[in-house]
Amino acid sequence: MKVLLVNGSPRANSNTFLGLKEMQKIFEEQEIETEIFNIGNKDIRGCIACGRCGEVGQCVFDDVVNEFAKKFEAADCLKPILEQYTRWCPRRSNRRCRGNASPARTRP
Repeated sequence: MKVLLVNGSPRANSNTFLGLKEMQKIFEEQEIETEIFNIGNKDIRGCIACGRCGEVGQCVFDDVVNEFAKKFEAADCLKPILEQYTRWCPRRSNRRCRGNASPARTRP
């Protein structure tokens, strides 16, 4: 069995990556082949629904998607891990939001 662990974090040694490394250790203890594929810091072009991938077997845009598709096909299991950033402040809070969020961006 082969498990493809997908790192969606743009940071090289993020907590997401460290979590995937821990998962990799556990899988390998069970003699399950694993591979970590870093996709979060790659430039990926959006799909334009041209349909050429169905005709020629790969995307017309030569980016990491074609490489990922080959690895995806070879894997028996896929485990994507993506970082989630929250940039909102509770409405009742009088404190300013941190990060790039504007104070106008609040969540009910």
